[in-house]
Amino acid sequence: RHRLALDAGYEFHNADDRFESYDKLFAGVSYQMSLPGRVTLMASYTYENWLFGGLEPLATARRRDAVNEVSIGLRKYMTTNLAVALMHKYETSSSNSDLYDFDRNVTSLTMSYGF
Repeated sequence: RHRLALDAGYEFHNADDRFESYDKLFAGVSYQMSLPGRVTLMASYTYENWLFGGLEPLATARRRDAVNEVSIGLRKYMTTNLAVALMHKYETSSSNSDLYDFDRNVTSLTMSYGF
């Protein structure tokens, strides 16, 4: 009925252009709870810390971003293989480069079929 998952990891990308290379540390937690009527409540939080490899053109420092993402939603199983989900996600990025600072809200309605 309840599912709690923890994720943590490290990712790196070594690009030929140094400023496109990066190291990323991330951690997250997600929760799912089965509700009556074949409905599932889903919620999650993820934190990412990005450090880019070199200077971008016209930059004075290596880019570093901290990204926080929170999402919540409902999934309804229509049949064994068909599901519809309504999700809302809030994401914020704090960077030492103003160009990459943002706050955004995304609401999505998806239909999936598994086989």
